[in-house]
Amino acid sequence: MTLGAALHCFAPLVHAASCADRCNVVPVTDPEMTVTVDVTTQKLTGRRSFPSGADIQVVLRNKNPFRYEYSIAAETQFVERDTLRAGLGFLSFPNIDKLLSDAEEDATESAAKVTPVQKAAAAWTKGAQSNDQCVTLLAPYGERIDRAYEQRANALEAAKAAAEQLNASKAQYLKFHKAVTDAKVTTAACPSLCESAEGAEQALGQLVKPNDLQRHVTKLSELKTSVEAIPAQIRMDLSEAQVKQCAARLAIVAAKSSDFAKQTAQASSAFEELAKELKDNQESYAKTLADLQGTLASASAFNSVEVIQSHDEAVVHKISLVVKDRLNTKEPAQVFALGELRAGRPALTFSVGPGLSFIDQKEFGRQAGMIPDGSGGATLGSVVAVTDEASTKLAFVGQLNARVVDIPWQDSAVHVSFGAAIGSGESDGDIGLYLGPSFSMRRDLVFLTLAYHYQETRKLGQTFSLGQPVPADLEGEIPTSTKRVGGLLLTLTIKAR
Repeated sequence: MTLGAALHCFAPLVHAASCADRCNVVPVTDPEMTVTVDVTTQKLTGRRSFPSGADIQVVLRNKNPFRYEYSIAAETQFVERDTLRAGLGFLSFPNIDKLLSDAEEDATESAAKVTPVQKAAAAWTKGAQSNDQCVTLLAPYGERIDRAYEQRANALEAAKAAAEQLNASKAQYLKFHKAVTDAKVTTAACPSLCESAEGAEQALGQLVKPNDLQRHVTKLSELKTSVEAIPAQIRMDLSEAQVKQCAARLAIVAAKSSDFAKQTAQASSAFEELAKELKDNQESYAKTLADLQGTLASASAFNSVEVIQSHDEAVVHKISLVVKDRLNTKEPAQVFALGELRAGRPALTFSVGPGLSFIDQKEFGRQAGMIPDGSGGATLGSVVAVTDEASTKLAFVGQLNARVVDIPWQDSAVHVSFGAAIGSGESDGDIGLYLGPSFSMRRDLVFLTLAYHYQETRKLGQTFSLGQPVPADLEGEIPTSTKRVGGLLLTLTIKAR
């Protein structure tokens, strides 16, 4: 995938004024229904519980939109059903490093090889002082070569300056290219990446707009052609006798003309190649620039919002961040587990914990006491008495809580609870049922219940009463029976499901 294709996914919306704006824009509609994911650290921040009936907005921050594609996957569990449901490549930027390097090197070498204007002028002046007729005849052509040397030096200098400007633009773009291609999923991105992208935007603007390099290359080519034609022009301008008479001097001019042409071709070849490269890729550069500008103008380029749809039922969303590498399209996407988000509150909740029964529990037995003897006196003997008594008893309870009304404070609610208490009766294995109001906190995590419950308790047999003398023929325990009575039960339970 090319950079242009990768960036084309992001349509321009609102061009932010600065990277600070772009990195801080969070396009959410309801902050109370929002959580944030930093894609560079794969960390989820914000509230984890939400009311039912509204969509949850997941903000993805610090995105690298030039290389990665991000999405949120949510696996939703319907709490009351207890059912689980399963969930850049770049435009190959022309490598003009070598071209520019070669161009600068060739220009430097050519400048050293080129015969200095002063040296050429001195040669012709010396010849003129010898009063040589051939020197006089050929002097105008020599002066043309002298001027060509000067013009070539100026053209090479200008071409080098133009190449350096392009090199600077290319370096700025490669800084962005490196920031994008080297950025892993775990590196902080937005401010530095955005600034680098802005620099790349300026650099591409320089590469796309018309530049002077081609004009200077054309000038060098014209000078080469003009100087190459001088020997032939001399033969046309002079008579045949003059050409024969000045053959030695003409050979010098031809050699200088040939040297000039070879040196000019060598010095300008790298610039010509660079100019051709820029011209051939002009359309691609322009498209890349347009797509880059579109991405930078997008309000969701670095921060975007994924929406998890609402449900009427209470649900748990197990969410993950899915990251797809645009440069390695054949590689599977990376998936990072982020945690759970809870939406809505179930109408029914089951909780367990300790309970305290306020039904009196008594044990009966024999106790020494005074027994009337029928003559107005009393003798010491055994009487029926309470040998052990407890006004409260600890039990283990489990209860089903039906939510009646929500209370904003501490995510609280009022419930009607129905449950069973184990061990609150006469024996530790007794089970008693209870019903009563509950008050929950922390989104139905903890329940405090005051209930009325029925529990078996022990009572004396029908023929016995407290203080009654124990019959002499009674062996063993005092006869008792059980009956079910009602009383208060206080429970403190924790949500089990």
